[in-house]
Amino acid sequence: MTIQATKVHTAFRRLLRRRNLEYLFATILSIAVVVLLEAKLAGDKKTAASQSADTTSAVQEADSAQFVTNQADGLLQNSQVASKHERLPSSTIVEQLPFTLDDELQNSLTKGNTDEVTNALLQKASAAVSNGEYAELGRTIALLGSVTLLQRDTESASVYLEEALEIFELEEDELGIAGVELLRGQLNIEKRWQAREAAYAYDKMLIAGWKIAKGRFAEAESALQQTIQSNLDLNRYGAAAAGYDALFRGYQKNGLDSEATNAAIEAAKLHAASGRPLKASSYLERLDEFGIDDASRQALQQELRGLQADYEQGIQQIGSARNYQQLYHHYINEGDPVRAWQFRLKSRESLDGVSKRAMHRRQTGVIALLYTSNDQMKDAVRALQRAERVFTNHDADHLRDLTDSLKDRIY
Repeated sequence: MTIQATKVHTAFRRLLRRRNLEYLFATILSIAVVVLLEAKLAGDKKTAASQSADTTSAVQEADSAQFVTNQADGLLQNSQVASKHERLPSSTIVEQLPFTLDDELQNSLTKGNTDEVTNALLQKASAAVSNGEYAELGRTIALLGSVTLLQRDTESASVYLEEALEIFELEEDELGIAGVELLRGQLNIEKRWQAREAAYAYDKMLIAGWKIAKGRFAEAESALQQTIQSNLDLNRYGAAAAGYDALFRGYQKNGLDSEATNAAIEAAKLHAASGRPLKASSYLERLDEFGIDDASRQALQQELRGLQADYEQGIQQIGSARNYQQLYHHYINEGDPVRAWQFRLKSRESLDGVSKRAMHRRQTGVIALLYTSNDQMKDAVRALQRAERVFTNHDADHLRDLTDSLKDRIY
């Protein structure tokens, strides 16, 4: 057993040094180790029973279980150290771009009024289109990309930055191109970071589930709470709800009725706010088993209905925004950008008040996220290399150094 543990530990350490999809293989290997050791434990127990060595078998089981736990926890801890090294505050980049916000908008952004800044920039972009000021349009859309990147809204940032890059290329604005490429490099690094964080959270959930099944809920509880928070930060609300589900089962299994009640309430709220009313109702029924009083039950039921109504309203608003966006593309194709931008503004206005849970109701699976993030690393390299060449030619040393620091974070 000692030789096998050493070999597996060595294999894990090798995998941790590698990049790209090999993280996925490391995850699969860790699960395989758990399965194989479980099978071996079952065999050891049968052998021990035939030899009347119950004490020896119990020691072997405890040692093997501890080995599995240590390897799995070590894999996650080492991976998270690398993860923390990757993320760079987007404000570090935005403050050094060749195009900047005016003082009023910068003050609003500093105060955290990102929606206000976004709406103001969209209005400026529309005015630039009406006046035929395409250089100003490029700068404004690039700023929109930087602001949405500050919010970690990678989908919107991708759209804005691609559009800004096209305008700067038509205008032959080299510093503008380099500034956008710098942001696109950071954008792809952020996407990679989010993919890895989602994978770490998923792995923690699997390991916590194994610990709960083995009667080690005390070890799994804090990991599940961390997983829930990580998924909420990543706007992965379905995964966060699954974390509450696991917490509820663990509390229930261990007779912790008060904690189980709180977990069930949080799970019900999250499901209702994410458009899963049947799942929310099932938790409401489970709460009856814990003797929830009628007043509390009615109040919670009313809150769940309100959350569901907000979600449905958000979906309707998203549908309206999508229709306006289609009109925007129609008029762009018709060669009427002024009219097109009127609908683009309406599209943005339609999304006012829509919850993040409605906006992020569909989530890509973890394996697909990891696979796609490999291409995003390559995109980051290409974007940053292009930016570095331009900054070098223009003697923009501070921006070139910033580009180098970003390249070091591609992992």
